[in-house]
Amino acid sequence: MPGARPRRTSTRTSCPDPVRLLSARGLVGRSGELTVAAVLLFARAPQRWFPEASVRVLRYRGTVRGTGARQRLIHDRRIEGPISVQLATARAEILDQLPTRRALGRGGQFERSDSSMRTPGSRLS
Repeated sequence: MPGARPRRTSTRTSCPDPVRLLSARGLVGRSGELTVAAVLLFARAPQRWFPEASVRVLRYRGTVRGTGARQRLIHDRRIEGPISVQLATARAEILDQLPTRRALGRGGQFERSDSSMRTPGSRLS
C-alpha cells in the first residue's frame, strides 16, 4: 500500500479531486505515492503493511505492574484498524476498564455508580 497511487474517482467539477486533497495535506509524495500517514489514516487494515501500528490497552491489578511470574496483568486488548478507529475503540475500552462503585439507590437496591474519573470534566469524557 505505501507507494501506491491514489485513484481519481470523478472528473465532475462538483466533486473535489481526491489526489489534490491528499496532496494539499501532505499525504501524497512528490511522485504521487501515498505516504505512511495516508495509509495509517485511511487504509481499512493498515496493519497489513505496518503490523506494529496498533494500540494496546492493559490493566494491572494493584499499582505495581510486576514482571515474569509476578506480573499482575488482568486485561490485555490489542486494537487495530485506521488511527481514528484505534482512538475511538481505545477510549471506549479505557472507560470500560475504569473502576466503578456501587451505591444504595433510591429504590433501596445497590446500583452502579460511575467513578469521579468518568465525569464530564474528565479528560476521557
